[in-house]
Amino acid sequence: RMGFRKILFVNSHGSNPPFLQIAARKVVNTTPAHAAVVNWWALIPDAIRKHRQTKIGGMGHACELETSLYLHICPARVRMEKAVPEWQERWSDQVWVDLESCGPATLIDDWSRVNQEGVEGDPMTATAEKGKIWADASIERLISFMDDYRKRPIRPRTKRARVRQGSRRRPTCTGCCGSGSTTTAPSPALPTLRVGAGSVPALRAPS
Repeated sequence: RMGFRKILFVNSHGSNPPFLQIAARKVVNTTPAHAAVVNWWALIPDAIRKHRQTKIGGMGHACELETSLYLHICPARVRMEKAVPEWQERWSDQVWVDLESCGPATLIDDWSRVNQEGVEGDPMTATAEKGKIWADASIERLISFMDDYRKRPIRPRTKRARVRQGSRRRPTCTGCCGSGSTTTAPSPALPTLRVGAGSVPALRAPS
């Protein structure tokens, strides 16, 4: 409504990405605009890897990375005498949390079950020098992406994919089902597996 045609969500919190991606998708599906999402730490995995002291799992929350940034940006607000390390248990080869890279599987749990101090990693290894390196690298790459995004044209939609703003009608499916038709009909009912007193739909493998 305000005329923006390119919107960039710059995220700095680990739990936000799925919600921002849904918001970006809604912008694209219901307006003529483009939308993109970027997590600032995901811009600099090589710089993180080069200068970090902690092993994988040492950068998650109030950690080496985030504390180093604060020591660089606003050291007067950082109370290093309260810094304590805290690591999540590595209970699976497929699950780990780290701002350089995360495992292929994501466990969603209540924070109080896995953490006591609000720390995920080791802030005691943080320094302002590392914070400056990571801040400068992330700013440089964010600017580079913004330049690329600004130059990228917004191509016209095909006729079959055009959706009026606010419409609940689904656009043409060109994905896994391959139907290539616009429809508002519900998906065919799946067979049901009965588990205990309840029941759940059976999973259907892609054809």
